[in-house]
Amino acid sequence: MEKKRGGPRLVKIGDVEYEVDNFTEDQKAQLQGVVVADEELRRLRAQVALIETARLAYNAALVELLESKEADNTDHEVMKDTSSEE
Repeated sequence: MEKKRGGPRLVKIGDVEYEVDNFTEDQKAQLQGVVVADEELRRLRAQVALIETARLAYNAALVELLESKEADNTDHEVMKDTSSEE
């Protein structure tokens, strides 16, 4: 949000750039609130990405277990059917 290029610190809000050095204390406090909120949003988005990745891994492991159980059940059923023919 803030820009610093060797000159005044600038912040762009909407389409307008403002010099932070000209802000009142109340305006600076509000800007700090915006900065903290932006940082928290970035942190939370990173957490969401991690949780979604973990969910995908759990889902893949569950599908693998379910498919291997189905394969085991199919093998047992085939053995059961052939043993009853003897």
